[in-house]
Amino acid sequence: MGEEFEDVFALTDATGDDRPDTFIKAPAVHFPRLTLLAEGTYETQLEQNQQVTTLRLKPNDAVFIPPNCWDKPDMGKTSKAIHFLFGKRHSGISLVTSDNEVKAQKIALQHTLAGPEQKIIDSILELHQMKKTFAAFNHLVTALLACYINRLDEYDKPVSSRSNLLFQEICVYIQESFQREISRSSVAKHYDISPNHLSRLFKTNGYMKFCDYVNYVRINRAKFLLQNYDLPLYQIAK
Repeated sequence: MGEEFEDVFALTDATGDDRPDTFIKAPAVHFPRLTLLAEGTYETQLEQNQQVTTLRLKPNDAVFIPPNCWDKPDMGKTSKAIHFLFGKRHSGISLVTSDNEVKAQKIALQHTLAGPEQKIIDSILELHQMKKTFAAFNHLVTALLACYINRLDEYDKPVSSRSNLLFQEICVYIQESFQREISRSSVAKHYDISPNHLSRLFKTNGYMKFCDYVNYVRINRAKFLLQNYDLPLYQIAK
Protein backbone atom coordinates (compact mmCIF):
# COMPACT_ATOMS: atom_id res chain seq x y z
CA MET A 1 0.00 0.00 0.00
CA GLY A 2 3.02 2.27 -0.05
CA GLU A 3 2.66 2.76 -3.80
CA GLU A 4 0.18 5.30 -5.17
CA PHE A 5 -2.21 4.45 -7.97
CA GLU A 6 -1.16 5.81 -11.33
CA ASP A 7 -4.76 6.38 -12.40
CA VAL A 8 -8.20 5.67 -10.96
CA PHE A 9 -11.14 5.81 -13.35
CA ALA A 10 -14.91 6.01 -13.22
CA LEU A 11 -17.39 5.78 -16.09
CA THR A 12 -18.48 8.58 -18.40
CA ASP A 13 -21.34 8.85 -20.86
CA ALA A 14 -18.90 8.86 -23.81
CA THR A 15 -18.21 5.94 -26.10
CA GLY A 16 -15.01 4.90 -27.82
CA ASP A 17 -11.54 3.92 -26.67
CA ASP A 18 -10.65 7.01 -24.63
CA ARG A 19 -10.07 6.54 -20.94
CA PRO A 20 -12.93 8.05 -18.93
CA ASP A 21 -11.82 10.78 -16.57
CA THR A 22 -15.03 12.29 -15.18
CA PHE A 23 -17.92 11.14 -13.06
CA ILE A 24 -21.56 10.86 -14.05
CA LYS A 25 -24.76 10.07 -12.21
CA ALA A 26 -25.76 6.39 -12.08
CA PRO A 27 -28.97 4.73 -10.91
CA ALA A 28 -28.50 3.28 -7.41
CA VAL A 29 -29.30 -0.44 -7.76
CA HIS A 30 -27.25 -3.57 -7.31
CA PHE A 31 -23.67 -3.17 -6.03
CA PRO A 32 -20.59 -1.03 -6.74
CA ARG A 33 -17.34 -2.76 -7.71
CA LEU A 34 -13.67 -1.91 -7.83
CA THR A 35 -11.00 -3.49 -10.06
CA LEU A 36 -7.27 -3.02 -9.48
CA LEU A 37 -4.79 -4.28 -12.07
CA ALA A 38 -1.67 -5.80 -10.50
CA GLU A 39 0.09 -7.21 -13.59
CA GLY A 40 -0.33 -7.42 -17.36
CA THR A 41 -2.94 -5.78 -19.57
CA TYR A 42 -6.60 -5.50 -18.67
CA GLU A 43 -9.25 -4.45 -21.17
CA THR A 44 -12.95 -4.34 -20.44
CA GLN A 45 -16.17 -3.02 -21.93
CA LEU A 46 -18.36 -1.04 -19.56
CA GLU A 47 -21.99 -0.05 -19.92
CA GLN A 48 -23.90 2.73 -18.27
CA ASN A 49 -27.06 4.52 -19.36
CA GLN A 50 -27.08 2.48 -22.61
CA GLN A 51 -23.59 3.74 -23.52
CA VAL A 52 -20.61 1.39 -23.98
CA THR A 53 -17.01 2.39 -23.19
CA THR A 54 -13.84 0.35 -23.79
CA LEU A 55 -11.34 0.86 -21.00
CA ARG A 56 -7.71 -0.30 -20.94
CA LEU A 57 -5.82 -0.46 -17.65
CA LYS A 58 -2.10 -0.71 -17.01
CA PRO A 59 -0.57 -2.01 -13.75
CA ASN A 60 -1.50 0.13 -10.71
CA ASP A 61 -4.58 1.50 -12.51
CA ALA A 62 -7.96 1.00 -10.87
CA VAL A 63 -11.53 1.46 -12.06
CA PHE A 64 -14.54 2.07 -9.82
CA ILE A 65 -17.76 0.73 -11.35
CA PRO A 66 -20.88 2.30 -9.85
CA PRO A 67 -24.15 0.43 -9.25
CA ASN A 68 -26.31 -0.58 -12.21
CA CYS A 69 -23.42 -1.02 -14.66
CA TRP A 70 -22.15 -4.14 -16.36
CA ASP A 71 -18.58 -4.82 -17.40
CA LYS A 72 -17.23 -7.44 -19.80
CA PRO A 73 -13.46 -8.01 -19.49
CA ASP A 74 -11.40 -9.51 -22.31
CA MET A 75 -10.04 -12.63 -20.60
CA GLY A 76 -7.84 -13.45 -23.61
CA LYS A 77 -5.17 -11.02 -22.40
CA THR A 78 -2.54 -11.94 -19.80
CA SER A 79 -3.36 -10.19 -16.55
CA LYS A 80 -3.67 -10.44 -12.79
CA ALA A 81 -6.40 -8.30 -11.29
CA ILE A 82 -8.05 -7.90 -7.90
CA HIS A 83 -11.83 -7.41 -7.95
CA PHE A 84 -13.92 -6.09 -5.06
CA LEU A 85 -17.72 -6.44 -4.91
CA PHE A 86 -19.36 -4.35 -2.20
CA GLY A 87 -22.56 -6.21 -1.44
CA LYS A 88 -25.33 -5.71 1.08
CA ARG A 89 -24.25 -8.43 3.49
CA HIS A 90 -20.79 -9.38 2.24
CA SER A 91 -17.85 -7.91 0.39
CA GLY A 92 -16.36 -10.28 -2.17
CA ILE A 93 -12.66 -10.19 -3.05
CA SER A 94 -11.32 -12.14 -6.05
CA LEU A 95 -7.80 -12.51 -7.40
CA VAL A 96 -8.27 -13.38 -11.07
CA THR A 97 -5.33 -14.54 -13.20
CA SER A 98 -5.71 -14.83 -16.97
CA ASP A 99 -2.91 -16.59 -18.88
CA ASN A 100 -4.23 -19.08 -21.46
CA GLU A 101 -6.72 -20.12 -18.77
CA VAL A 102 -8.61 -18.16 -16.14
CA LYS A 103 -8.03 -18.91 -12.46
CA ALA A 104 -9.79 -17.20 -9.57
CA GLN A 105 -9.25 -17.22 -5.82
CA LYS A 106 -12.22 -15.84 -3.90
CA ILE A 107 -13.13 -14.97 -0.35
CA ALA A 108 -16.16 -13.27 1.22
CA LEU A 109 -15.96 -10.91 4.17
CA GLN A 110 -18.96 -9.94 6.23
CA HIS A 111 -19.82 -6.37 5.38
CA THR A 112 -19.27 -3.94 8.26
CA LEU A 113 -22.30 -1.80 7.51
CA ALA A 114 -21.34 0.79 10.11
CA GLY A 115 -17.56 0.68 9.69
CA PRO A 116 -15.12 2.93 7.80
CA GLU A 117 -15.39 0.93 4.55
CA GLN A 118 -19.04 1.89 4.04
CA LYS A 119 -18.35 5.57 4.77
CA ILE A 120 -15.56 5.62 2.18
CA ILE A 121 -17.80 3.93 -0.42
CA ASP A 122 -20.52 6.49 0.34
CA SER A 123 -18.00 9.30 -0.20
CA ILE A 124 -16.92 7.84 -3.55
CA LEU A 125 -20.54 7.59 -4.68
CA GLU A 126 -21.24 11.17 -3.58
CA LEU A 127 -18.28 12.43 -5.62
CA HIS A 128 -19.59 10.34 -8.51
CA GLN A 129 -22.88 12.23 -8.35
CA MET A 130 -21.11 15.58 -8.80
CA LYS A 131 -19.88 14.75 -12.35
CA LYS A 132 -16.39 16.16 -11.72
CA THR A 133 -12.85 14.86 -11.43
CA PHE A 134 -11.46 14.91 -7.89
CA ALA A 135 -7.89 14.26 -6.76
CA ALA A 136 -9.40 12.90 -3.53
CA PHE A 137 -10.79 9.93 -5.44
CA ASN A 138 -7.31 8.36 -5.63
CA HIS A 139 -6.85 8.75 -1.88
CA LEU A 140 -10.31 7.38 -1.08
CA VAL A 141 -9.64 4.23 -3.10
CA THR A 142 -6.25 3.82 -1.40
CA ALA A 143 -7.91 4.21 2.01
CA LEU A 144 -10.61 1.70 1.06
CA LEU A 145 -8.02 -0.89 0.07
CA ALA A 146 -6.09 -0.24 3.30
CA CYS A 147 -9.26 -1.03 5.26
CA TYR A 148 -9.65 -4.34 3.44
CA ILE A 149 -6.00 -5.24 4.01
CA ASN A 150 -6.68 -4.80 7.73
CA ARG A 151 -9.82 -6.91 7.39
CA LEU A 152 -7.85 -9.67 5.66
CA ASP A 153 -5.32 -9.66 8.51
CA GLU A 154 -8.23 -10.56 10.79
CA TYR A 155 -9.77 -13.05 8.34
CA ASP A 156 -8.45 -16.25 9.95
CA LYS A 157 -9.00 -15.17 13.54
CA PRO A 158 -11.96 -16.68 15.40
CA VAL A 159 -15.05 -14.50 15.61
CA SER A 160 -18.36 -14.74 17.36
CA SER A 161 -20.17 -15.76 14.17
CA ARG A 162 -23.58 -16.21 15.77
CA SER A 163 -23.50 -12.72 17.27
CA ASN A 164 -22.21 -11.12 14.07
CA LEU A 165 -24.75 -12.88 11.85
CA LEU A 166 -27.55 -11.65 14.11
CA PHE A 167 -26.13 -8.13 13.94
CA GLN A 168 -25.99 -8.28 10.12
CA GLU A 169 -29.57 -9.55 9.97
CA ILE A 170 -30.77 -6.71 12.21
CA CYS A 171 -28.93 -4.13 10.07
CA VAL A 172 -30.65 -5.42 6.92
CA TYR A 173 -34.00 -5.35 8.75
CA ILE A 174 -33.43 -1.68 9.67
CA GLN A 175 -32.51 -0.84 6.07
CA GLU A 176 -35.77 -2.38 4.91
CA SER A 177 -37.93 -0.90 7.71
CA PHE A 178 -36.42 2.55 8.33
CA GLN A 179 -39.51 4.32 6.95
CA ARG A 180 -41.64 2.84 9.73
CA GLU A 181 -41.64 3.75 13.41
CA ILE A 182 -38.82 1.63 14.82
CA SER A 183 -37.16 1.79 18.21
CA ARG A 184 -34.64 -0.17 20.22
CA SER A 185 -37.49 -1.90 22.07
CA SER A 186 -39.48 -2.79 18.94
CA VAL A 187 -36.46 -4.24 17.12
CA ALA A 188 -35.39 -6.18 20.22
CA LYS A 189 -38.91 -7.60 20.53
CA HIS A 190 -38.92 -8.56 16.84
CA TYR A 191 -35.77 -10.66 17.37
CA ASP A 192 -36.81 -11.92 20.83
CA ILE A 193 -33.81 -10.39 22.60
CA SER A 194 -33.53 -7.74 25.31
CA PRO A 195 -32.95 -4.07 24.43
CA ASN A 196 -29.65 -4.18 26.32
CA HIS A 197 -28.53 -7.19 24.27
CA LEU A 198 -29.39 -5.26 21.09
CA SER A 199 -27.27 -2.31 22.26
CA ARG A 200 -24.34 -4.64 22.98
CA LEU A 201 -24.60 -6.13 19.48
CA PHE A 202 -24.19 -2.68 17.92
CA LYS A 203 -21.38 -1.71 20.28
CA THR A 204 -19.31 -4.88 19.71
CA ASN A 205 -20.07 -5.50 16.00
CA GLY A 206 -21.00 -2.11 14.55
CA TYR A 207 -18.94 0.29 16.67
CA MET A 208 -21.87 2.70 16.99
CA LYS A 209 -25.11 3.10 18.92
CA PHE A 210 -28.37 1.59 17.66
CA CYS A 211 -30.02 5.03 17.32
CA ASP A 212 -27.01 6.39 15.42
CA TYR A 213 -27.25 3.54 12.91
CA VAL A 214 -30.98 4.16 12.34
CA ASN A 215 -30.24 7.85 11.71
CA TYR A 216 -27.35 6.90 9.41
CA VAL A 217 -29.66 4.73 7.25
CA ARG A 218 -32.37 7.40 7.12
CA ILE A 219 -29.96 10.19 6.21
CA ASN A 220 -28.44 8.12 3.41
CA ARG A 221 -31.89 7.37 2.02
CA ALA A 222 -32.83 11.07 2.19
CA LYS A 223 -29.65 12.01 0.30
CA PHE A 224 -30.47 9.44 -2.39
CA LEU A 225 -34.00 10.85 -2.82
CA LEU A 226 -32.72 14.43 -2.99
CA GLN A 227 -30.14 13.52 -5.63
CA ASN A 228 -32.39 11.39 -7.83
CA TYR A 229 -35.98 12.62 -7.44
CA ASP A 230 -37.66 16.01 -7.64
CA LEU A 231 -39.56 15.63 -4.38
CA PRO A 232 -40.51 18.35 -1.88
CA LEU A 233 -38.67 18.19 1.42
CA TYR A 234 -41.80 17.46 3.44
CA GLN A 235 -42.34 14.22 1.48
CA ILE A 236 -38.74 13.14 2.00
CA ALA A 237 -39.01 13.99 5.71
CA LYS A 238 -41.89 11.51 6.02
